[in-house]
Formats: sequence, structure tokens, C-alpha cells
Amino acid sequence: MPPTLTACSYSPRGVQSSEMSFTSCYNYGVNEYEYEDTDEEEDSDEDSDSDSADSDEEDSDPDDINYEDFVSHRCPNNNNFNLYHVYDNLSRTPYCLNRGITAGNPNISQLDPWQIITPDTMAEHLDWWNPDPTHFISLYDDYDMALEEAYRRQNHPWITNDETGEVTYRDPNTVRIAVVDASRLDAMRCFYFSTEQMWDMIEPQMDEEDMEDEVWDHTKDEEWFVVGHIPEWCIVENYALQRRDLTQ
Repeated sequence: MPPTLTACSYSPRGVQSSEMSFTSCYNYGVNEYEYEDTDEEEDSDEDSDSDSADSDEEDSDPDDINYEDFVSHRCPNNNNFNLYHVYDNLSRTPYCLNRGITAGNPNISQLDPWQIITPDTMAEHLDWWNPDPTHFISLYDDYDMALEEAYRRQNHPWITNDETGEVTYRDPNTVRIAVVDASRLDAMRCFYFSTEQMWDMIEPQMDEEDMEDEVWDHTKDEEWFVVGHIPEWCIVENYALQRRDLTQ
């Protein structure tokens, strides 16, 4: 089994930032990574607990996980691109000045990527009516698609929850797009991945019943996901949109 990785923070040379607490270095097999130093603990209880620890590890990780698939995307040969995050006053992942964008549930400390990115956690994130916060932030790699989503939100201010019937108001003036530089995600050692990479990670763990869940109909090839947090330095633009009536 691969070693346990420890969440860490990283700041590129010359970059000053205090918002590093949710930046993870789950780059197993890609870039540098840090091991949790447990030598002293192992020396103290190696004889008494080693057998039970081994059995616990075997039970905790399914056999159908391919650990080599759980790596963050990295821009190849400095081939940089932008990602676009659409948000509004109802979003759980808004941009916050001097902080960046934080997932609804950023608590990923001491978790391995295959414990964070699972069929259940991704299904919960893609379920529009899921009341619970998730570990992920959604973005698009296509500006036109992000723009259309932003305009869609502006022209649909009243949101009705199909499950509860609750009606909520989205303020059209709060719809914005945050532009994220992928190369800066690399520099900050954030863990991010595309929809295609998501399927590589979770599909081996899914059975036929899982695949029939209609939540997967919400996935788009242009959608990307960041785990935990996008630091302020990675966001190169953040702007509002002029209203456009899509019914015309």
C-alpha cells in the first residue's frame, strides 16, 4: 500500500500568502511529497500493534482502487490554461477577498486522495440538492460554457428545491466569474483534476447500480474540480457580468 501523505502548505519563492491552511500536497507519483514521520511511535509500539495495524490497513482500503490514478493534474511542459469558477450569493464556494475560494467542507487533513475522491463524495458534490457541504470546488475549462452558466443563473433568480419545495432567491447582481490560473495551482501544489481524470479514479469502484444514478447526468467533460481550497494568488481575475436576457 502507498505511504500515507500528510497535508502541507507551500509558497512559491517571492509569494507571500497566509492562506495556505487548506492547500494540500497530494501529488503522489507526480511532484515532491512528504511522509508522515512516525518512526518514534513505531519504535514504541511496533511489537504490540504492528499486526493489528496491518490488518486495519488491509480492511480500510478496497482492493479495486488503483492508487496510481489518484494524482493531481499538472500543466505539461508549461502549457498553461485558465479555469473558470461561477458563483453567486447562494454558492457555497464564493470567492473571498484575501482568502480565495474554499470548499464547503475543506477538512481534508490527514486524508489520502482515494479517501477524498470516491463515488459517494463525487455524487454528493454533483447532486444539486445535496444539503451537505463537500470537499470540492467546481470550475470549467471552457470560458464560453462558464459564461453561459453565469447568464443562466442571472436569468433564473428563483430557485425551487424539487425535493423540499423550498423557494430561494438568487440575486442576479451577485453572479460572478473567478478566473483561476492552472499553473499557479501547480505552484501552490493544489490537488485538481478533470472530469475524465475523475472517472479514472472512481469508475473501478462502481457497480452497475452506482452507474445508473442520475446524478452522473450532471457531469460535463469541461468541468474540473479542486480539492479543499484555491489560494488568493491563483485567482487572476474576478468580475461581474452585464445582464443578458437569454429569452430573447
